[in-house]
Parts: sequence; structure tokens; C-alpha cells
Amino acid sequence: MILRLLLVLILITGLSACAQTRSSTSLNKHEKSVEFVEMIFTDKFIKEALLESFLEYKAENEVASVRLPDKALEEINTLLTEEMIKNRASLINKIAAIFTAEFTNDEIIALHSIKDIELLQNAHAKLSKNKGSASLTRQEIDALANIKNPDAFITALPKLEKLERQIEATGEEFAVEILPNILPRLLIILEENEPLLGAFLSETTSDLNNRIHLWQITYL
Repeated sequence: MILRLLLVLILITGLSACAQTRSSTSLNKHEKSVEFVEMIFTDKFIKEALLESFLEYKAENEVASVRLPDKALEEINTLLTEEMIKNRASLINKIAAIFTAEFTNDEIIALHSIKDIELLQNAHAKLSKNKGSASLTRQEIDALANIKNPDAFITALPKLEKLERQIEATGEEFAVEILPNILPRLLIILEENEPLLGAFLSETTSDLNNRIHLWQITYL
């Protein structure tokens, strides 16, 4: 999603010469990475990402013979969402470490110069629809023009594509790490659905393992 929002900036790199960017001389490479990732991985972003995974899981298992009821799944999703938001700083630091290792200093500076992802979203939508910049607001133009070092920004884009799966995997691993924090409340939900769990556990070992793996990769 973020890549689609950023690719359009290639069209307006000529504007960057007049950009007014924030001062970042006091920040090191990792700190700049942290600030960039913080701008993307907001509470709202985490909530929407987990909700999307939750809805995908429900759709894929809608006709399963044995499944937890929607209410239980919603409660589990709420627990996990709250815990991930509570520990957002730790998740951001893990993802920022990937950026620090994989991007050059100039590329990090270019990414860090992005001030407002939502303004970029708005600008991207308008440019995609109208194929021109006439409908952009002053704030949206400023957000696009703020990109520092457009050459480095452009070289960062293919790296973002390559790192997308690694970032997703980091999020999945983080969800597993924080799972013990919600285990007591999770067990209560599972106990309330004990008959369904009993039927679920009576299935073949092979099928059970496949279901657990599917739940991990699609929901966590």
C-alpha cells in the first residue's frame, strides 16, 4: 500500500529543489529510520492491517466444518490489536533496524524528508484520477515537493519492494512474541468455545497442522 502511495512522487521530483525540509542534522541513521517508520505504523495503520487479516481469515474459513464463532474471532482480534498498539514502539524499532541495514544514508534522508503520508495519499489519489496536478492543494504540492534528494529516493523504491515481505514477516513474528501477554484472556475465550475446540482437535494431525499454519500466516 505504501509503495503505491510513494511511486507517484517520481513524477514530481523536479519540485524538490524548492522544498523546505525539516532539520535532521542531530539524528543518526537509525533515528531517522525510526521516525519514518513511526509515521507509517500508526495505531490506525496497525488496527486496519490486523482487521484486514482478520476479514481474510474469516472469508477463507467461512464454510469450514469446524470453526470458532465470529464473536470469538473478533475478541481475539481485539486482544491482539490492543497488545500490538501497546507495544508499537518495539515493533517500530524492529522494522527501523531493517531500514537502517538495507538503505544508504542518503536514501534514509530522502525517506525521512517525507512529512505527511496522508497528504501523499490524497495527492496520489488525485494524480491517479486526473492525470495532472491542477487539482492538488497547496499542502499536497508542498508534501510532494518536500522530498529531499530525489535521486536517492528513487533508488530506495525498488528496495522497499524487495523488503516488503521481510517487513510483513517481522510483523508476524512480533505478533507471536507478544502472544503470551494475552494468553490468560485468550484461554478464557477458547474455554468458552470448548465443544468446538474438542471437535477441532479430533481431526487428523496432518489437517490440524495445516490449519494452525494457515491461522498463523493469515491472522498473525
